Amino acid sequence: MPDEVPECCRGVVYASRTEALRHIEEGIEPKSMAEAKLKQDLAEAKQQIQQLTARVQAAEQKAERAEEKADQAEKKAAELEEIALSDKL
Repeated sequence: MPDEVPECCRGVVYASRTEALRHIEEGIEPKSMAEAKLKQDLAEAKQQIQQLTARVQAAEQKAERAEEKADQAEKKAAELEEIALSDKL
């Protein structure tokens, strides 16, 4: 058995010798690597959710401002229409 640890095994914790051999010979990731990857994926997903939530909130605020401007424009148009009708009378 070689004394040198293969690169793929450095820093990896194995539950058993069988798990280590499967990793080396068959390329099957040990539980510790899979768990670490899942934790990293989860952290990245949470970060993406936060970013998307911020974008949604910004879009909602922009839509609210657009609705307010549209309401103001409708009121102004109604006022101008009233003025135009009263001028015709």
